Amino acid sequence: GVGAVALEWTTVPAFGSAMVKTGTADIAITLPAGAAAGTQLKSGTGSVKNEFNAGVGFQLSAKSGTGDISVLKAR
Repeated sequence: GVGAVALEWTTVPAFGSAMVKTGTADIAITLPAGAAAGTQLKSGTGSVKNEFNAGVGFQLSAKSGTGDISVLKAR
């Protein structure tokens, strides 16, 4: 599909997963700074910025065909 995605979580489940996809737009996700989250991010032609390195807990995947993807810690 077409359209930007912006998500902001105030809490993140300890387990489970979420998948975010768009065809031709940016994805911006904000998680609490202390969240334990594993990520799998892929953009065909855009940039990827990820502030989370933990591979355990909640699993988040995001895919964009031509947009940028950012997963940032809440400030």
